[in-house]
Amino acid sequence: MAHSIINSMSLATTLSLGHCQIGAAQDAIMIVQHQVADYVDWKSVFDAALATRQSVGEVAYKILVDPADSNSVTVILQWDTVKRAQTFAADPILENGMRGARVVSEPQFTFCKISDGWEPLAERRPEIGE
Repeated sequence: MAHSIINSMSLATTLSLGHCQIGAAQDAIMIVQHQVADYVDWKSVFDAALATRQSVGEVAYKILVDPADSNSVTVILQWDTVKRAQTFAADPILENGMRGARVVSEPQFTFCKISDGWEPLAERRPEIGE
């Protein structure tokens, strides 16, 4: 089943990342851009991997889609550290999971350290009428 592919981490990632600590610095952003075969199928696999991503340092995420092509996906993930985000991105399990989620283009990864003015993604809720 495709969902279970991304839910297990390689031993190398697990050992190098350790346990995510509550209250750890939340100063990293990983941006992933790729094309998917079907957004609904991709989102199902992405959602199933939430606990795994959180266990290795993800703090929050936002998914953006091209208004002209909902299969053109950009994901902005907030991480506790840049190093942990980079380690996760390099894990072969992520590549296998993306294949199972039917990512059809080479994913483009960008890593940033937050410099100033970041409101945690998980806390922002749209106002009525937005």
